[in-house]
Amino acid sequence: STEPDSVASEAGPAPTTAPKPRSRPNPKSSRSIIDTAQPLSEMNDFANILYCGDPGTAKTTDLAAMANLGPIIVINAEGGLRKGALRKRGINVENVRVLPEKPEDLTYEYLDRLHLKIKLALEDEPGSIVGVVWDSVTEITAKLLDNIVDEANIKAIQENKDRDPFFTDIADYGTMGKQVRKLVRRYRDLDCHFGVSALLKRDKDDDGKVIYQPDII
Repeated sequence: STEPDSVASEAGPAPTTAPKPRSRPNPKSSRSIIDTAQPLSEMNDFANILYCGDPGTAKTTDLAAMANLGPIIVINAEGGLRKGALRKRGINVENVRVLPEKPEDLTYEYLDRLHLKIKLALEDEPGSIVGVVWDSVTEITAKLLDNIVDEANIKAIQENKDRDPFFTDIADYGTMGKQVRKLVRRYRDLDCHFGVSALLKRDKDDDGKVIYQPDII
């Protein structure tokens, strides 16, 4: 009879080898992972600081005091750095490096490239830059949003379309938010201190309770 053969054919070919048992981790390999991992006791503790307050509350001065530890880079978006005032407060202004050179250079692309330059400099010479300061994130977010709107206006002109030059689309805020979050994460993860100043915003919730938070568009 051919029935057994036909049944086997319908069910598919029988396995020729037994499945291999799953291999267990090599204890020596596991120990090597522990040996190569950096002990917490040997890691540097870098500060990530947000100074939030009204104008004139010494946010910039307090962050600039980081220069007494070594060279720092300040993103001077507010234009509020004054060497005379900082010297009076005992801050080593010789260690303060101010960027960008021109206000119009403050773009997402500029800040992204600067992050990479700082990262590479710290890899080549750890400790060569003690910290980075954003003064302020309020002004930086406003500038990034302006750049996005400007690009939309230029595109409209090129396409011969009418567009209110002061109009800001809801999507523009979303793009700006993504840019800021990405930049903050990158600067936060640098092997140096990271300080940010922000103006203070006061809002009220539905119950009339006053809420204080950084003024970020």
